[in-house]
Amino acid sequence: MPSSPAGSRWPPASSTVQSSGPSVRASFGRLDTTAVETRIRTLDEFRRFLDVASEHVSEMGNPAVVLQHPNGSSLSFAWNESHAFLSWIDPLEVAYSSEGGAPLDFLVFGYFGNWSEAPGEALVPIENGLECVRAYLETGTPEPAGVRFVPD
Repeated sequence: MPSSPAGSRWPPASSTVQSSGPSVRASFGRLDTTAVETRIRTLDEFRRFLDVASEHVSEMGNPAVVLQHPNGSSLSFAWNESHAFLSWIDPLEVAYSSEGGAPLDFLVFGYFGNWSEAPGEALVPIENGLECVRAYLETGTPEPAGVRFVPD
């Protein structure tokens, strides 16, 4: 099994080879409502950006990270130590949420300075959420990466 990048607190990627898809815009909002943005291509770059975002944790939890693909879609990733909530808007602007069933009542997170919650039934294991991000970076869609998405 591949090891995690040095200093990373994230589970190891399922593959040591990561294809380099198109550059995707990644951003999160701080409490003062200013955004932090970068461009990423790989899951390792996404994990490093999550580490940056986690430095801005507040009473709202971690700030959600939003990815915007050149195909016009977006994928929001909210997380805690063990679970993730994903919200995907496809290129036709149809919105979907992850479906899981975590043993949690809800996940609290910040969304560009606003308090947000996702119910436990929408939470997936963090590893599955990261696989959705990998698929999204490579193909522009988080499917099929072991997570079911249901229309909002």
